[in-house]
Amino acid sequence: NLLGQIEDLNNRIAVQEHGSGGASALRDQRDAALSELARYLDISTVESPSGVVDVYVGSLPIVLNGQSRGVELKKATVDGELEAQLVVAADGSPLDISSGQLGAMVQFRQEDLAQAIGDLDTFAAQLIWQVNRIHSQSQGLQSFQSITGATKVADADAALNDEAAGLDLPPAHGSFQIHVTQLSTGQRLTYTINVDLDGINPAGDTTLTSLAADLDAISDITASVSADGRLQISADTNDFRISFSDDTSGVLASLGINTFFTGTSARDIGVNSVVAQDVNLLAAGRGHAVGDNQAALAIAGLRQTGVDELGGMSLPEYWSRHVEDLAAKLSATRQQVDADTVVLENLQAQQQAISGVNIDEEAIDLVRYQQAYQASARFLSVVDELMRTLLAMV
Repeated sequence: NLLGQIEDLNNRIAVQEHGSGGASALRDQRDAALSELARYLDISTVESPSGVVDVYVGSLPIVLNGQSRGVELKKATVDGELEAQLVVAADGSPLDISSGQLGAMVQFRQEDLAQAIGDLDTFAAQLIWQVNRIHSQSQGLQSFQSITGATKVADADAALNDEAAGLDLPPAHGSFQIHVTQLSTGQRLTYTINVDLDGINPAGDTTLTSLAADLDAISDITASVSADGRLQISADTNDFRISFSDDTSGVLASLGINTFFTGTSARDIGVNSVVAQDVNLLAAGRGHAVGDNQAALAIAGLRQTGVDELGGMSLPEYWSRHVEDLAAKLSATRQQVDADTVVLENLQAQQQAISGVNIDEEAIDLVRYQQAYQASARFLSVVDELMRTLLAMV
């Protein structure tokens, strides 16, 4: 909009002045538009003999031969991240925006905002992971007849800790226990499932397919991989129920088996619909003991528990550190603004001293010129009176 105003004023000044000057009001309007434009971009100007002004950002013209070339925002997704860049609308040339309000906005978006989003995602990811690690190896008031993992695996034949598997929170080398309980007899059988992810023998590392096969080999349950890459486990009859415990590998939490949260970041965090639809599946206890609350206490204890992935800080400590860092940056920015404001006011005062009009000086000059005019008029009046007197005497 500002560039359009400058273009219009350029045309009107050129028509009115024809290169001879005199369009003072229009020039004042153009100077005001250029001053406002300079708040957003670091610009330089060049005036031609015709009176029009060209505007440059660095070496790129955004007003050329008096005509606006436009500025627009170009967006693109690079490696899954949205990137924004200011370009010249006429030809798409990228503008180097390092100062002005637009430069500050770009810098804020690329640095401070990106860091804040990253810290929030890190906090949410660890909240999801730490709670799910506890919940997935605990039991609720009711066990499962069937369960499907909430997390999809990109490649069912890739090791679960391999990038090809596509797990944002991959498991580690370890094991977990699965319990099969017969309701009619109360008998509970426990099976240990090893998760081989030590990398010593890559061909033998646990994949989603091999894990499903190991589970499927257990009596009275069936396990498979769904078409979309999820682990499915179900009891063969209504008389059996399934539960889990002692997961040292984190594979249950990684695959979304018996978890409380879904998602991997602040963008997609949510409560597992399985738990939301049946609160009896809320895993608050351990050891299949009725009334036990060890899991609930462990989850509550995350407020004080240091997390290795967060540098040993607890979840509240990590977020408090983020808030403190942001507050320190904000304070430093405010101090810089105060200092820059003083400099700006001094520069504006110097500019006005050079290019502005001093009302007091102009008033004094006006009085002096007025008195000189009056004196000249009086002199001429006296001379005229003398001439008339001399003519009369002759």
